[in-house]
Amino acid sequence: MSAPESYWSYSRLTTYLSCSLAYFFRYLSDEKPESVSANLLLGSGVHYGHELIYRGMMNGGIPNLDDILDEVSEDIVLREKLNPPILFSNGNDLDDLISEARRLTECLFRSVSPEKVVAVDLEETVPILDYGKPLGTPLKVIYDLIVEGDDGEEIVVDLKTTRCRFQQPKLDWDLQPTCYLYARGISGGNGKRRSFRYDCLLKKKEPEFVQYPANRGKADFQRMVSIVKTVSDGIKHGIFIPNRGSYFCGTCEWEKACRDWKG
Repeated sequence: MSAPESYWSYSRLTTYLSCSLAYFFRYLSDEKPESVSANLLLGSGVHYGHELIYRGMMNGGIPNLDDILDEVSEDIVLREKLNPPILFSNGNDLDDLISEARRLTECLFRSVSPEKVVAVDLEETVPILDYGKPLGTPLKVIYDLIVEGDDGEEIVVDLKTTRCRFQQPKLDWDLQPTCYLYARGISGGNGKRRSFRYDCLLKKKEPEFVQYPANRGKADFQRMVSIVKTVSDGIKHGIFIPNRGSYFCGTCEWEKACRDWKG
C-alpha cells in the first residue's frame, strides 16, 4: 500500500464520495489500472487545445486553428501510446476520438471571446483551515484558466466536455467551485471579488459551447472542510466500499479488481 494522501484535491474528494473502493485502488494500492477511459483521453486532448488558445491570448495572439488542431491530434496519439489499453465505447476507435476532439476544439476556438487572461493551467497548494486552524493535509488545485472581468472581478474558469447540460443541483453543490474559490481566496487574498465559471463543450454531432456561473460563500467552504475531515476519518479507519451502479462504473479502470473484491 502507498503512503497516505499528501494532499487533497477536488478529484480525490469526489472519487472517495462516489466510490471509496475506486479511491483505494487509485491512490492507496499498488493495483495497476486495467484500462483508461476514452473520455479521459478526449478530455485531455481538448484541454490541451484550450491551453494553447488561452496561452496565445495571454501572450498577445492566438495560434492558427489548423496548428492547434494538429497539436491536439498529436497529443492524443502520444497519450494513447503511454497509457494502458483505452476503453472505447459504441464501436469507436482512436480515429473517432481524434475527430471528436478536433470538432470540440474548433467549437471552442470559434466560441471564445477576448478576455483579460490572468493565468492558464496554474497549480496552487493552500492550507485547509478549520476555523483558522490548519488541517494536516493541504488542498491542491489546478486552475484551467483565470480571467479578469470588465468590472475587475476575478473569474476562475474550468473547462468541461460533457454530453449533458448541467442542472441546477450541480451548479449549487458541486465541490469543484468550492475547492477552487476557497484556494484562490487564500492564495490571492480576500480583498478581491471572485466567481467561478464552467465553460462546457457539449459532445454532440454539432458541438455547442455553454457557460455556467457558480458562486460559493463561507458556509460552503466550511462544509468542504467538514467533508475533508469526514473523508479523512473514513480512510483512517479503512472504509473502502464498492459502489456498483455509480456513474464511474462504465469507465472504471479497476473493473476486474472491483468484481474480485471480497472486503
